[in-house]
Amino acid sequence: MTTINSKLKKITYFVSISIFFLAAVNVNAQINSLGIAIPTEVAYDNPENGDTLCSKQGGIVLCTETYDPSILGVVTTEASVAFRHEDDENLPLVISQGNAIVKVSSQNGNIEVGDLITSSETAGVGQKADLNGFVLGMALEPYQSDDPNAVGSVYISLNIHPV
Repeated sequence: MTTINSKLKKITYFVSISIFFLAAVNVNAQINSLGIAIPTEVAYDNPENGDTLCSKQGGIVLCTETYDPSILGVVTTEASVAFRHEDDENLPLVISQGNAIVKVSSQNGNIEVGDLITSSETAGVGQKADLNGFVLGMALEPYQSDDPNAVGSVYISLNIHPV
Protein backbone atom coordinates (compact mmCIF):
# COMPACT_ATOMS: atom_id res chain seq x y z
CA MET A 1 0.00 0.00 0.00
CA THR A 2 2.85 2.37 0.83
CA THR A 3 4.44 1.77 -2.57
CA ILE A 4 1.17 2.62 -4.37
CA ASN A 5 0.71 5.82 -2.34
CA SER A 6 4.30 6.80 -3.05
CA LYS A 7 3.81 6.26 -6.79
CA LEU A 8 0.51 8.20 -6.74
CA LYS A 9 2.21 11.13 -5.00
CA LYS A 10 4.94 11.16 -7.66
CA ILE A 11 2.40 11.03 -10.48
CA THR A 12 0.28 13.78 -8.89
CA TYR A 13 3.39 15.91 -8.42
CA PHE A 14 4.45 15.37 -12.06
CA VAL A 15 0.95 16.15 -13.40
CA SER A 16 0.74 19.31 -11.27
CA ILE A 17 4.08 20.59 -12.55
CA SER A 18 3.19 19.67 -16.13
CA ILE A 19 -0.11 21.56 -15.95
CA PHE A 20 1.69 24.60 -14.51
CA PHE A 21 4.15 24.69 -17.41
CA LEU A 22 1.46 24.07 -20.02
CA ALA A 23 -0.59 26.95 -18.63
CA ALA A 24 2.47 29.22 -18.51
CA VAL A 25 3.06 28.78 -22.25
CA ASN A 26 0.08 31.07 -22.99
CA VAL A 27 1.27 33.99 -20.87
CA ASN A 28 2.12 37.13 -22.84
CA ALA A 29 3.84 40.27 -21.56
CA GLN A 30 3.92 43.68 -23.16
CA ILE A 31 5.15 47.04 -21.96
CA ASN A 32 2.32 48.97 -23.70
CA SER A 33 -0.20 48.16 -20.99
CA LEU A 34 -0.21 46.95 -17.42
CA GLY A 35 -3.52 45.65 -16.14
CA ILE A 36 -6.21 43.18 -17.07
CA ALA A 37 -7.89 43.63 -20.44
CA ILE A 38 -11.35 42.28 -21.17
CA PRO A 39 -12.75 41.49 -24.64
CA THR A 40 -15.51 44.04 -25.21
CA GLU A 41 -18.06 44.42 -27.98
CA VAL A 42 -17.92 47.97 -29.37
CA ALA A 43 -20.50 49.79 -31.49
CA TYR A 44 -18.07 51.26 -34.03
CA ASP A 45 -15.71 49.97 -36.71
CA ASN A 46 -11.94 49.57 -36.52
CA PRO A 47 -11.07 50.04 -32.84
CA GLU A 48 -7.48 51.24 -32.44
CA ASN A 49 -4.92 51.11 -29.67
CA GLY A 50 -5.44 54.06 -27.32
CA ASP A 51 -9.10 54.81 -28.19
CA THR A 52 -10.96 56.25 -25.20
CA LEU A 53 -14.31 54.51 -24.83
CA CYS A 54 -17.60 55.51 -23.23
CA SER A 55 -20.67 53.45 -22.40
CA LYS A 56 -23.73 54.99 -24.04
CA GLN A 57 -27.28 53.83 -24.65
CA GLY A 58 -26.30 52.56 -28.13
CA GLY A 59 -23.37 50.53 -26.79
CA ILE A 60 -19.65 51.06 -26.20
CA VAL A 61 -18.48 53.93 -28.44
CA LEU A 62 -15.67 56.45 -28.79
CA CYS A 63 -16.02 59.24 -26.21
CA THR A 64 -17.02 62.56 -27.83
CA GLU A 65 -17.70 64.82 -24.82
CA THR A 66 -15.30 66.50 -22.43
CA TYR A 67 -15.32 65.13 -18.87
CA ASP A 68 -17.78 62.43 -19.95
CA PRO A 69 -19.17 60.60 -16.87
CA SER A 70 -19.61 57.41 -18.93
CA ILE A 71 -15.86 56.85 -19.54
CA LEU A 72 -15.33 53.09 -19.59
CA GLY A 73 -11.69 52.54 -20.51
CA VAL A 74 -9.17 52.32 -23.33
CA VAL A 75 -8.66 49.92 -26.23
CA THR A 76 -5.36 48.09 -25.99
CA THR A 77 -3.94 45.96 -28.77
CA GLU A 78 -1.18 44.37 -26.71
CA ALA A 79 -2.37 43.73 -23.18
CA SER A 80 -0.06 42.32 -20.54
CA VAL A 81 -2.94 40.18 -19.24
CA ALA A 82 -6.17 39.41 -21.08
CA PHE A 83 -9.06 37.08 -20.43
CA ARG A 84 -10.32 35.62 -23.68
CA HIS A 85 -12.67 32.87 -24.69
CA GLU A 86 -12.65 31.31 -28.15
CA ASP A 87 -16.04 32.96 -28.84
CA ASP A 88 -14.66 36.47 -28.35
CA GLU A 89 -11.29 36.27 -30.13
CA ASN A 90 -12.27 39.04 -32.58
CA LEU A 91 -13.43 41.51 -29.94
CA PRO A 92 -11.11 44.38 -29.01
CA LEU A 93 -9.46 44.30 -25.60
CA VAL A 94 -10.41 47.10 -23.19
CA ILE A 95 -8.52 48.05 -20.06
CA SER A 96 -10.10 50.14 -17.28
CA GLN A 97 -7.43 50.02 -14.57
CA GLY A 98 -3.67 49.84 -14.73
CA ASN A 99 -1.39 51.59 -17.23
CA ALA A 100 -2.06 51.99 -20.93
CA ILE A 101 -1.26 54.01 -24.03
CA VAL A 102 -3.97 56.61 -24.69
CA LYS A 103 -4.54 58.83 -27.72
CA VAL A 104 -4.33 62.51 -26.73
CA SER A 105 -4.24 65.99 -28.19
CA SER A 106 -3.13 69.39 -26.92
CA GLN A 107 -6.65 70.89 -27.35
CA ASN A 108 -6.61 71.89 -23.70
CA GLY A 109 -2.89 72.60 -23.48
CA ASN A 110 0.29 70.55 -23.47
CA ILE A 111 0.34 67.55 -21.16
CA GLU A 112 2.95 67.21 -18.44
CA VAL A 113 3.75 64.22 -16.25
CA GLY A 114 1.14 64.12 -13.45
CA ASP A 115 -1.59 65.95 -15.39
CA LEU A 116 -5.03 64.38 -15.27
CA ILE A 117 -6.41 63.23 -18.63
CA THR A 118 -10.09 63.37 -19.57
CA SER A 119 -12.16 62.73 -22.67
CA SER A 120 -12.47 65.38 -25.37
CA GLU A 121 -14.82 66.37 -28.17
CA THR A 122 -12.50 64.61 -30.64
CA ALA A 123 -13.78 61.04 -30.94
CA GLY A 124 -11.72 58.63 -28.83
CA VAL A 125 -9.01 61.17 -27.97
CA GLY A 126 -8.13 62.39 -24.49
CA GLN A 127 -6.95 65.81 -23.39
CA LYS A 128 -5.51 67.54 -20.34
CA ALA A 129 -8.14 68.06 -17.63
CA ASP A 130 -8.24 71.51 -16.04
CA LEU A 131 -11.78 71.54 -14.59
CA ASN A 132 -13.77 69.32 -12.26
CA GLY A 133 -15.36 66.31 -13.92
CA PHE A 134 -14.63 62.70 -14.83
CA VAL A 135 -11.05 61.81 -15.72
CA LEU A 136 -9.47 58.76 -17.29
CA GLY A 137 -6.26 58.87 -15.26
CA MET A 138 -2.89 60.58 -14.85
CA ALA A 139 -0.21 61.13 -17.50
CA LEU A 140 3.03 59.24 -16.91
CA GLU A 141 4.81 61.05 -19.74
CA PRO A 142 4.51 64.46 -21.42
CA TYR A 143 2.88 65.32 -24.74
CA GLN A 144 3.47 68.61 -26.53
CA SER A 145 2.15 69.89 -29.83
CA ASP A 146 1.61 73.34 -31.28
CA ASP A 147 -1.26 71.89 -33.34
CA PRO A 148 -4.30 71.28 -31.09
CA ASN A 149 -5.80 69.03 -33.79
CA ALA A 150 -2.79 66.70 -33.91
CA VAL A 151 -3.23 63.38 -32.16
CA GLY A 152 -0.40 61.68 -30.31
CA SER A 153 -0.27 59.21 -27.47
CA VAL A 154 0.91 59.05 -23.87
CA TYR A 155 1.27 56.34 -21.30
CA ILE A 156 -1.17 56.96 -18.46
CA SER A 157 -2.09 55.41 -15.14
CA LEU A 158 -5.78 54.59 -15.54
CA ASN A 159 -7.99 55.56 -12.63
CA ILE A 160 -11.44 56.57 -13.87
CA HIS A 161 -13.06 58.84 -11.29
CA PRO A 162 -14.62 62.29 -10.80
CA VAL A 163 -12.44 65.17 -9.59
